[in-house]
Formats: sequence, structure tokens, C-alpha cells
Amino acid sequence: MHTFLNDLRTTLRTHRASPGFALLVVATLGIGVGATTAIFSAVNDGFLRPFPLRSPERLVMLFVDNEERGWNRIHAAPANVVDWKERVDGFQDVAHYGDFTRSAALVSGAAEPQLVTVGQVSGNFFEVIGVAPYLGRAFTSEETWAGHEPAVVLRHDTWRRVFNGDPDIVNKTVRIDEVAHQVIGVMPRQLKQTLTDADVWVPFAWTDDLRESDWFRQAHVVRAVARLQEGVTIEQADQQLSAVASGLELEYPRLNRGMEPGMQSLQPFITGDKRLPLMLLFGAVLVLQLMACANVANLVFLRSLRRDTEFAVRAAMGAGRSRLIRQNLTESLVLASAGTIAGVGLAALGLRLLSILSPAQLGVRPLSPDWRVAAFVLATMLASTLIFGLLPAWISTGRNLAQSLMSRSRSASRQQVRLTHGITVLQVSSAVVLVAGAGLLMQSLHSLRNVETGINPENILTFEVTPPKGNYPNGAARVD
Repeated sequence: MHTFLNDLRTTLRTHRASPGFALLVVATLGIGVGATTAIFSAVNDGFLRPFPLRSPERLVMLFVDNEERGWNRIHAAPANVVDWKERVDGFQDVAHYGDFTRSAALVSGAAEPQLVTVGQVSGNFFEVIGVAPYLGRAFTSEETWAGHEPAVVLRHDTWRRVFNGDPDIVNKTVRIDEVAHQVIGVMPRQLKQTLTDADVWVPFAWTDDLRESDWFRQAHVVRAVARLQEGVTIEQADQQLSAVASGLELEYPRLNRGMEPGMQSLQPFITGDKRLPLMLLFGAVLVLQLMACANVANLVFLRSLRRDTEFAVRAAMGAGRSRLIRQNLTESLVLASAGTIAGVGLAALGLRLLSILSPAQLGVRPLSPDWRVAAFVLATMLASTLIFGLLPAWISTGRNLAQSLMSRSRSASRQQVRLTHGITVLQVSSAVVLVAGAGLLMQSLHSLRNVETGINPENILTFEVTPPKGNYPNGAARVD
């Protein structure tokens, strides 16, 4: 520790003597670390960090395939979902929800109406996915069916935005499209857009007549999510589900012919469409970080030519090669640490601005660090230190330092020249890959913008108006 502190003090004096070099290195590393940290944060949110649900590894999404009709992973029919719940022993419970929302006017007291999106769920939905309300209660299984007073559960953001975080909101009455609903609960903040993207939720309230109709088994309009029993694997539950589906096809040959249900773990199902583009982007920023390290390595090589005399004096005073390498690594570690801090700051600022300015459909979120992000940042810092610190130090301290001291020569050795040339080739080839990928992306976007649609879009605007349901005074008409 004493030796390390001495190395650290020497490092700070060295960088203070050449602040321009230190700032250039920190800025170069900061850009690379900022980009990689930002994209890894998105990867972590989407694929690595478990959903904020109880035992998410036991949650599976259910879907339907039908080769005859060309269906692949489509929605399920409500009647089939009810039968799966009752007949598949491997399921602890099964819930269903509509991933299509509708716009509605929400009115509370004398306040101005607020336009909100309304999602429909089965009464056991929040219990199945494992989310306890922040306030009040969730729906009950009985509320899946008609015969209960209209009730509504609020998203946490909606509660804060529309009701100013009123702690007494539970049991108050609000009107959704002129229909009175009792607020029974508020969901916690951590329940993001995991499954159903809505501002408020209401139960389906299926009627008995609808339950007995062909439509209830024919219309594939709901998504189904199941919680597995303890100790039951996905493979076991899938076999049971297939057996039940075969029985339902015999019972309802006209409506269930060729219906082949399947299942997949919840998180891969939800994030599947985003995985490939995000991983490609992550690979691109890793190449950018490698280029940043290569740039810094070249800068360190050039700087080492001016320090041959310094190294030779230290060697003459008894410093071995390992001691000189350790000093160089300490200098590199300090630079990498400063660059990492700057990069994390850039990542946090950039993601914050994007989350404010970008459309909601992009799903950009502020930096949300956890132990995975922290471990990745630490690993990036250490890897960067080794990439641009160890190799230059090894080459620089391997020269004939005594000859350097006598001749004060600052010319590069053949080994240094070859290595710098190799790094340059790596930088150029990496840059070509990134530029080519960016060019292809721009060409694709240009092609998409110029697809012939068969209409002339010039001076044409589109807009949507969602008037609330209900009675209108003076005979005014409502047009959908």
C-alpha cells in the first residue's frame, strides 16, 4: 500500500505537469465509456435485470399457433384461457389481459377531464404476476365477471400526475367516459410498462351471455400469463397444456381445430423483438470503446518517447522493469478512472435528455444503475487500463534504457513502430466497420421514407380526436 501511494503521488505530479495530455485522454475515454455504459444500461433493463415481479422465473406467456391458418404466437381466446386455468395442473393460476388500450376521459370532482388510456385485465391479473398495490387493493378473481360495481386501479404515474399523489384516493369515485368507477388501488412505482401499457386498469367484467357464446372461444383477443406451480418446469407444463388442447379440440372441433398453444418465459417473450437491434448497437459501442483505447494507446506510445530518459534514470537508481510497469499502470489506472467517471456522467446526462425529448415509443429511460451496471463499468475501466496501459508500458520499459540515457535519443524502436502501425490499422478497420454500418442504416431509413404508398402525402395531416362517451347537451352528436 505504501508503494502504491508513492506511485499515486508520482502519477498526480506527472499528470499535473502535462494537463493537456491528461485531459485529452480523459475526454477520449469518457466518450467511449459513456456510450457503452448508456447502451449496457438499456441491455440491463431489457434482458438482464429481472422484472419487478414476484418470482418472475415462474411466469410464462401463453400463445396460440395454427399452421392451417398461418397463425404464429397470436392471442388466445378467453374461453380457452379459462379452460387452461382449470385443467392444467402445472399452473398455479392463469390470468389474461388485453394489450390493446382505449382512450377515455377521466373526470375527478370539479377538475378538468384528463385523457387517459384504459387497459382491461382479469380480476386475478395482479395477483398472478405478483405485484402488491402501493395503496388499496387489486381486483379479485370474481371481478373478472359482471355483477360487481365498476372499479379502477391507477398506475403510479397516473396517480401522481392526475391526482397529485392524493394519499386518500382509495374509495373515491371518478368518472371514466361518464361511467362512475370507484378507485380501489394504486400500483407501485416499479410496475413499469412490463405487460399492459395503460394509465388505468378496469376488469373485463365478462357477462354470462358472452361467456356462453361462440365469440368467447372464437375471438383471439387476450394475452394469457400463467404462474407455474412450485417445482414444475416449463417443459412439464407445456406437455400438460398440449394434452388439454387436444381435449379441447375434440370438444369444440369447429372452433378449436388446429389450435396449438405454447408457452415461453415471460421476460424473453416481452423483450424478444428488441433483443437483436439492441445487441447490435451494444456491439457497435464496444467497437467504439476499443477504438478509444487504441487512440489512447497511441498517445501513450508517443508520450513514452519523451520519457525514455526518465525511465533510464529510475532504472539506474535500482527500479526493475516490473516496478516501472507498475508505475505506468498506476498512471493508466488514474486516467481510466477519471475517464470512467466522465463517461458515466455523460451517459446519465444523455439518457436523461433522451428520455425527456424522445417519443415514448422509443422507451428510452434514465440511467438506472444496479450491481450489474456497476460491475460492467468497473470491468470496462480495468480492461481499458490494461489495453492502453500494459502494452505501451511493456514496450517502453523493454528498450535499452542505458543507451537511451547516454544518447538521449527519442526515436521509436522497430517494435514500437510496428505496434503503433498495427494499432492504427485496427483503428481504421474498426472505423470502416462503424461508418459502413451507419451508412447502411441511413440508406435503409432513406429507402423507408421513400416507399411508394400510392397516395400523395404533401400538405396532408393526420390527427385523432377521442370524445368521451356519455350524454351531450343540446342534442349534440358524438361521432366515432
